[in-house]
Amino acid sequence: MNRDVHPCDDFYEFVCGGYSKRKPVPENEIRFTIQKEMTDDLDWKLKSLLEQVAVNDTDAMKMAQIYYSSCMNVELQETMDLLPITQMISNLGGWPLLQNAKFDDTNFKWESLAGQLLVHGVPTILDLYVHNSPANNSRNILTVSYCDVELKTHQLNVIRIIFQINFDLFLNRDLLLYLSPLPGNTILNIVDKTYFSQLTQLLGKTRMSDYMFWKFVQFFNIYLPPRYRVPIEKFYLKINKRNAKTNWQRCVDLTRINLGFPLASGYVAKYFSWEKKHEVKHIASEMVLDLKSSMENTLLNTDWMDESTRSAALLKLNNTKERVAFPDFITNQNILLRPYAEWLTSVISADTYHYYSGNEIIFPAGILQYPLFIIGAPGFINYGAIGMNIGYELTHGFDDIGAKYDENGLKKKWWHSETERIFNSKKQCFIAQYGSKFEPITGRKAYQMHSTRRPELYQLPGLANYTNEQLFFIVFANNWCEAIKSNEIDHIIDTSTQSLGMFRVNVPLQNFPAFSQAFQCPIGSGMNPFEKCRIW
Repeated sequence: MNRDVHPCDDFYEFVCGGYSKRKPVPENEIRFTIQKEMTDDLDWKLKSLLEQVAVNDTDAMKMAQIYYSSCMNVELQETMDLLPITQMISNLGGWPLLQNAKFDDTNFKWESLAGQLLVHGVPTILDLYVHNSPANNSRNILTVSYCDVELKTHQLNVIRIIFQINFDLFLNRDLLLYLSPLPGNTILNIVDKTYFSQLTQLLGKTRMSDYMFWKFVQFFNIYLPPRYRVPIEKFYLKINKRNAKTNWQRCVDLTRINLGFPLASGYVAKYFSWEKKHEVKHIASEMVLDLKSSMENTLLNTDWMDESTRSAALLKLNNTKERVAFPDFITNQNILLRPYAEWLTSVISADTYHYYSGNEIIFPAGILQYPLFIIGAPGFINYGAIGMNIGYELTHGFDDIGAKYDENGLKKKWWHSETERIFNSKKQCFIAQYGSKFEPITGRKAYQMHSTRRPELYQLPGLANYTNEQLFFIVFANNWCEAIKSNEIDHIIDTSTQSLGMFRVNVPLQNFPAFSQAFQCPIGSGMNPFEKCRIW
């Protein structure tokens, strides 16, 4: 904390002003946050699990350890050299740029190459996967997407698919070996028709081929001997201004991606005792109930929402499911290695999620750790920390994206047009301030319910002069403390999808009267401006 700054002038600096001195930015980073601390701590725990083989390790955990060990075997990777990848490139027709040969585009069809690359698991320009239908989430549907984007679906009949792209070539003979025969009236789920309609106008055939093989090499780069990874790592250092991960970090990531549930079973077994498993789920589930009750009160008292939309919103809230910590099957070794569609995120992740298509909020075991979650801690700590995160995910179900998915997670507009117009108008106020529309109202009301039910008289060392209400906001702000290299702030603003911590703290609290009341901030002060934004 920086007690030289008054909380009513700059609350972020008041709470987080000492963070950069205590946690300087590592040499290979441009930004260091509380979440990065948690992720690093989680990675070290996973590294220990994978390297310290125990007699009582399960077969599933042993499989993860073997995979990690082979990933770390640099000597073996060096003996393999480039032969596997060069053979694959040759089998795919050769890379003109690599072979320094004149490109013959007479018979080249990029859709065919994209399909062949996808057989090897490499999405380049198009990705193809099975996902639940936006019209009926109990039914799976073949989905065509562009790469590395958030899933936003648009459904079209295959006959009306973007005419520039030859999907018969994309779904080539090799790829179709992995699919059941597709009837002529098959429905494909197209993520963004505008992207596909303009795609072929962007690149000529030669550049298209070079780009796709570049993506191919980039995809398999993590499996290459270290000396071949250096050029790509230098490329991303220029782009992202971050050094490459160490070999053990890379291998932990790969193990988490490819054998996530076996690794998660080891994590849960070591860091969640049987008693802790149930206590964590009990505390977190109770918190979710409070947050839902808070959101229900908010919806009932929102004066800009018409009654039809309000009824639909309350129905959706009542149907919202939560997935807490880890699935029950994580301890069942007999079924652990099977794919489980109902748990779509990593158990060992230090993040929370809102799954629109399932009307679910998910907060996995990896985030239920210090400093966001502490068993036995007073309510203002857990509600101010993880509770605010959960509340944030819960309100996503009622924002402009959530308005497109009903209580069953189906793609359906359920907002009245006038309610939607008012929401968008209110949203613009927040966007003008800092590009977000997050309010801490849900989490704070949930804490009020908890403190009414269980009054607490706690005094924390060094914080005895603050009320529980004030401590709630201090804990909330602490979530967003970060250290940033001063010469990289513009780069972060230009390239990051995450707002700076100072904005994520000060902007919502400047618009939240309960904060000004808690700290008795005079009207017109830095944290209590005359004009405020408000949605809920």
